[in-house]
Amino acid sequence: DNNDRQRIRICMTSKEELIYENYKATVEDLESYIDDLQEKHGDLVSAIDAVKEYRDVQETREGLAPITDGIFVHADFKPDKGFKINAGDGVVVDKTADEVVDLLEQRISDVESAIEQAQDELLSIYDEIDAL
Repeated sequence: DNNDRQRIRICMTSKEELIYENYKATVEDLESYIDDLQEKHGDLVSAIDAVKEYRDVQETREGLAPITDGIFVHADFKPDKGFKINAGDGVVVDKTADEVVDLLEQRISDVESAIEQAQDELLSIYDEIDAL
């Protein structure tokens, strides 16, 4: 009878440890996801600043346009030329700077909502861990 209680106690401890490890993995995943979202948020804010800078170009000016992370091409920035936006499926559409800023602000709003949702989920998991 005493041995049975000890085995049950050991099994419960192992079960609690397994639950804790699952929570820990989920917390790590959520924290990484939030970090990625915060980085994306920063990139979007920087993109808005860049669009506003290009929008204010009054005369043709040479600069560098990014091709991918860390790779640039020389480009001439001309006033009132607008922007090209990938609409998907190989379709590219023209947009004004203000339209691009609006699009980027919507993306920022979406990212902020995702961050808030992930943080709420994280807090809920912390509460569940505390209840163990």
